[in-house]
Amino acid sequence: MSYPGRYFTFLALMAALVAPVERASAARPRDPSRDELAELFQTSRLSQVLLSPDGQRYAYVVTERGATTLLTRKLNDPEAREALFVELRSSNPRESPNLGYFGWADAETLVYLITFPDRPPGRDQELRAVRADGRDNRLLLQPADMPEYVVFSDETDGPALNIRRSMRVLGFAPDVPDTVLVEIAGHVGARGRYDVARVNWRTGARTRQPGDDREGRLLFDASGVARVYESPRVTPSILTSIRGAKPDLPWLSSQQSVHVRGPGQSRWKPLARLGEAAALHFDHGPMDEFKPRSVPLAIGADPRLLYFASNVGRDTTGLYALDLDTGKRTDFAVESAEYDIMDVQEVFNPRALVFDRRRVLVGVRLPGVPATTRWFDPVLEQRQREATARFPEREVQILGWSEARDVVLLAVLPAGGFVRYIVMRAGQPPQFTEILRRLAFSGDLPRPRTVPVDFTTPAGVRLTGAVTLPRMPRSNPPALIVRCRDLPGSAILPMLSQRESQVLAAYGFMVLDLNHRGFSGLGTRHRDAIRGAWERVPLEDIRAALGWLGEHHPYDRRRVGLFGEGFGGYLALRALQQEPQLFRCAVVFHGPAELHGWVAGIAANSMSLPEANPLIARRRAFFNFSPAAPEPPSVLSTAADLRRPVMLVADPTRLDPVADQARTLRDKLKAAGTEVEYLELSGTLARQDATNAARVFERIGRFYAGRMYDYRVEVGAEREVD
Repeated sequence: MSYPGRYFTFLALMAALVAPVERASAARPRDPSRDELAELFQTSRLSQVLLSPDGQRYAYVVTERGATTLLTRKLNDPEAREALFVELRSSNPRESPNLGYFGWADAETLVYLITFPDRPPGRDQELRAVRADGRDNRLLLQPADMPEYVVFSDETDGPALNIRRSMRVLGFAPDVPDTVLVEIAGHVGARGRYDVARVNWRTGARTRQPGDDREGRLLFDASGVARVYESPRVTPSILTSIRGAKPDLPWLSSQQSVHVRGPGQSRWKPLARLGEAAALHFDHGPMDEFKPRSVPLAIGADPRLLYFASNVGRDTTGLYALDLDTGKRTDFAVESAEYDIMDVQEVFNPRALVFDRRRVLVGVRLPGVPATTRWFDPVLEQRQREATARFPEREVQILGWSEARDVVLLAVLPAGGFVRYIVMRAGQPPQFTEILRRLAFSGDLPRPRTVPVDFTTPAGVRLTGAVTLPRMPRSNPPALIVRCRDLPGSAILPMLSQRESQVLAAYGFMVLDLNHRGFSGLGTRHRDAIRGAWERVPLEDIRAALGWLGEHHPYDRRRVGLFGEGFGGYLALRALQQEPQLFRCAVVFHGPAELHGWVAGIAANSMSLPEANPLIARRRAFFNFSPAAPEPPSVLSTAADLRRPVMLVADPTRLDPVADQARTLRDKLKAAGTEVEYLELSGTLARQDATNAARVFERIGRFYAGRMYDYRVEVGAEREVD
């Protein structure tokens, strides 16, 4: 099976058929307008499509312009007006209310948790129940309804504080009818408190389940009892300060440790001292994140079984189960020799596990092309076979099912730029009815398609990724942009990065996203192969990918640009220095010109400790430079070797030295006569906000168009890449 469908599942959302390409003519393709670019950067309006337990209705969510709307329809009358129409609004049209939970309580009732960004603490969240026909929309719970969490002055060196608490829905209690379980938690400094409320969604009655006073992450069983606890990450300098002032917190440590308590137990026990778990490395320190380790994921219907991911003793990460009473591993194991089932950085994240309404594990999502699910439920396994046979060469995912397993909700992708939501009814033959489509593109923009990249280099290295093909290229064959992403990173391409590739394709460029060695997802050896060869190894992989791409998706070898972010920005700059005959220009998105300072994370304008920033701590753990190793080359000290046009985009609000380095590099390049553009962003929202992202990428698109298609400049003959 080829890697990793988690990656291509998202890519498929953006895919569409490519029309035959004609030779470039004098008429240049129209550049997208800023409004069209903003439309591309908008998050999907349709989400959370749910099938009712009796298979008679479906519910879905639409988010747009400051409003989140909940809707339902009957399956036997799909043309009828929505039976439920609940519109939840924010005073800010750019911030829609956030739906933290949305689920069927029974065949007639939905429960949802909504957060309003414009309301005061304690009243900003609401847990509600509403009938599927739109009647009886009842408020069940708000954080202010529960006892306040107070930290007194002797703990904070100041007046007593009432700490803001937030709610999280854990699910429906299988042992108590009509009951939804809600965690209510808050923390300040090294102190934390959580409680669990049992709320009857029919009557609104609620009871408080005893909680705990420890700050950290918790895993709950199906009844809402905390069974697994991970201590918080505390940096050594902060730890020294806290212990000096508060000696009553002896459990605090810079080492994050996992504790458990099985059924009938009231005291927490260190998991590292429990049977076989002692050798599985659940505990970890700041520099252990990329070492062999195990991470807790979830507890299902059986409160004794802890599902966890581990790569201890393996190259790839698999899924397993541990008995909390005995400390022994069970026979449950889902493994692959080719790829990681999950990332060991995803602590307490059960996204690969599929549970039914009673918290019984019925399947595991597997990466691949296409992605699949290994079903343990024989009926669902049969429904998957029937659905896959109906939609060959498509990715078909079962999202939900009726209690009788005779009605199944499917997501089918790709299909010409949209995800198709289809209901399958069991029978001979099965009946399929499309109920919704989620568009990836709107308006008149040409629709590119994204196809997987999966090949083995002549040196025997397996490389994966994706290439986005423009529908209306500026030339035939089209110019190519190679994306160099940040490290540490996963082979699962973030949705924001996918949209950026689609935007660049809208300007007529082919875009290559390559998972070169250094990315996680294909095992530890693939990830760690970059160590000690931070630029050589990825550049070798990029050159190999260019050769493969030229044979399978021809591009103009004279017009190849680079787009680098974070570490990928450094890589793009070094590639321009070393291979100016191969690469024509580069855009560097908050990428360092010197690796050591970037990894250290020390910014001239920062008063905070770099070790307190989890992103910098993770970066330090990944690169972990040896004092004896030679320092990676500095682009600043070799700026005279950089002769190709560069656009530098920097965010001065980030707590690292990149913006300072970018300004210094800009000045050096100008002094050397190298063409350089410089753009500063104001915070991460400047990129994540659709309007601002459109403004930035409009400038980036024009930069590429001007440097790749400047016909006054001789680009030279085509060159084969070894």
